[in-house]
Amino acid sequence: MTEKKRRVKTGCLTCRQRRVKCDEGKPTCQRCQAANVYCEGYDTQRHLETRSRSLTVDSSQASSSHIPSTFYPFHPSLVTYRVDGLPIVGCPTNPDCAERVPHPRARDVLAHHQYTFRTAPLLFKEDHLYFWRDRILHTAWIYEYVYDAVLALGTAHRATLFLSQPYERWKGLDTKVIALQMYGDALQRLSGEFRSGKQCMDIQVGVLLLLVYFECFVGNPVAAFRHLRAAKYYFTIAEAELRKRDSTAVEPLNSCIAQLELVAQVLLPLPNISFLGQMSGDLSNATNCGGHVESPERLELHRILATHRDVTQCIVTPLHGSITRLDSQQVNALQTDLRRWRDASDTLFQYCDEEPIMPSAPSSSWASLAGLTIPPRAQYFPSVKAAITVSLYNCFMAHTMWLLSITTNTSSHPCEITAYFYAYQNLRIAEGLLSNNPIRQTNDGRYFSCESLGMGLSPILYLTARCCYSPTWQQWIVEKLRHMGQEGLFNSEALATSLDLLKSYQHTQNTNVLDDQDNVWRSQSPLGPPLSRALPTVLPDPSGRRFIAFYLKVAQRPYNQFPTTPVSLEVVGKASWLVEGSDSSERKRSVDIHTNHLDIKDISQLETELALQGHKWESMFQTPVCEIGCGIDDYESSIPVRSKTPIDT
Repeated sequence: MTEKKRRVKTGCLTCRQRRVKCDEGKPTCQRCQAANVYCEGYDTQRHLETRSRSLTVDSSQASSSHIPSTFYPFHPSLVTYRVDGLPIVGCPTNPDCAERVPHPRARDVLAHHQYTFRTAPLLFKEDHLYFWRDRILHTAWIYEYVYDAVLALGTAHRATLFLSQPYERWKGLDTKVIALQMYGDALQRLSGEFRSGKQCMDIQVGVLLLLVYFECFVGNPVAAFRHLRAAKYYFTIAEAELRKRDSTAVEPLNSCIAQLELVAQVLLPLPNISFLGQMSGDLSNATNCGGHVESPERLELHRILATHRDVTQCIVTPLHGSITRLDSQQVNALQTDLRRWRDASDTLFQYCDEEPIMPSAPSSSWASLAGLTIPPRAQYFPSVKAAITVSLYNCFMAHTMWLLSITTNTSSHPCEITAYFYAYQNLRIAEGLLSNNPIRQTNDGRYFSCESLGMGLSPILYLTARCCYSPTWQQWIVEKLRHMGQEGLFNSEALATSLDLLKSYQHTQNTNVLDDQDNVWRSQSPLGPPLSRALPTVLPDPSGRRFIAFYLKVAQRPYNQFPTTPVSLEVVGKASWLVEGSDSSERKRSVDIHTNHLDIKDISQLETELALQGHKWESMFQTPVCEIGCGIDDYESSIPVRSKTPIDT
């Protein structure tokens, strides 16, 4: 009688995933060749480490056993395994291992752990984790819709990180399908919760905001802003009651809504979008006590931007036409508050070796600008959040200087120069965040654009490109954006394309000469003075497949009427293109360049088109907020039918 062969665990990784018998042929097994599948080879032999009973640990051993915060791109020959027994968190640096394919019940544990230890600290401020982590997770054991939302967001985060690694895309695609199924379950149960009339409004609004971040990971702005609109609606209704009953939930929810509204304003630079009309009111009531800002730095910065809404809209959405209503006093007021915030935020800037910002001698400053190197010298910060916050400050300071040089002719020469220095600071910060220097990385690791769901680096760089000193600076930004890929709801490739097309509209001759009382000055920027620059503004189509870019310019005014004549904008061009992966194999680009000043008819056509685009987006937000689940069929139809996938076998 033939003895039955013992089952071994030394087969190739492919056969072990398929759960079939392997003949263990080297370098590839015959079983994989016969099945016409790729043989992934064999696992390296592992040995369990023996834990020492000694309470003292050698420093070299301690450093080698510590999980490093800095990782390198994955390669199959560099596979390592954790032996500390900690749960696995889906980071782009996790080792690939066929034995770590989780069974369905284990996926919940992985998603829960992902949200607890990675997603929540990444998205929310540390002093708000008592709500987003402790309160939400405690409630998740009571309400299934909260549990489903937490699992969906954690799984979507894992899928995004897997998809960022070329060797783990198959795992990322499968995880994304699972996340969509969890998302559908959460949406159905949340809809039933609203219809039942149960009063747990702080948790319900919190879950809606978690679903916003889920759609940010997926890259679906329509669904994200629909959830944001509903969250803001219900929060406005329940805010007064929440302050009486449980005020601890108000600040985390308010802060989250404000940050997402800023993202919406930058992504949709359209006038008269209803739910973007007025930013959260409480955010404009920032209070100072004895010169010390009571709230953390980033929240306070958002409050300042919300307070000066007209100037903020003019910077991020020039299509609003708000620049025509601005005066230098409004811009100076925002600049004063920004400087006050800077003085109260020394901890953020203590590692920042800033260039001299306000030049004392303009002639020497032009020479200094021309001598600034590209690529810039990297600027490092102790954390990614600190770097992004400082870059947001630099971006708005540069634009306030830029606006002062447009709205007034008084000392506009140094204002223009100062704007360039602030812009260059952002180039240095971007170089530090995107560099692969393992020694000078932040305490919270490398900057991964796929994890940035708010005002991340790509929209800040895009806005900074308007205030660049030379075409070399702008081209450097374009190259960085093309390598960043999707960053939350922002398509970095589309932003880079609009800047690339900017060259067609950019005037490189310094034709604008401003008369001062004592002298006449001429901008020495290779791109020309601010008055001759074209301002790019990108607008995504609701389908997500098409982008439209408008290029605006400040209309020229007679020099003797410069201080009194209102500032007006004129359109110098428009471009539209399809993103890669649409109907055509190549990106289609349609460019309409206006070389002369536009007449009233052309401007009317622009306003008509903007109104049409605004109507398209408005129609997407018309789902009644009292019936948040009425669009569930649309969501479920977008979820792929899940058959046998690699993660199940």
